[in-house]
Amino acid sequence: MVTEASSMSGAEFAVRFLLLPIAIIAIIWFLWALPSWLRRSSFRPGQAWTSEPLWVGAPAESDAITRAAIDSATPGSGTDDRGGASARW
Repeated sequence: MVTEASSMSGAEFAVRFLLLPIAIIAIIWFLWALPSWLRRSSFRPGQAWTSEPLWVGAPAESDAITRAAIDSATPGSGTDDRGGASARW
């Protein structure tokens, strides 16, 4: 029993091995990029910052610290000249 080999045309080869993988990769990339395209930016470069400042790593008693105390603690306003993170030089 002898079977004949099926031949594939050049167009069929191009569709199966070139266009389908490229289309699959393009669909995956599109679905990956879509959320970032739909999300609006909260800050745009060149505009002034309008949100409240965020103190990362604030002490547990941050309720006792008032906004006036934070604003008055400008560098160089105190009597001791320590670094910005209370470092001593």
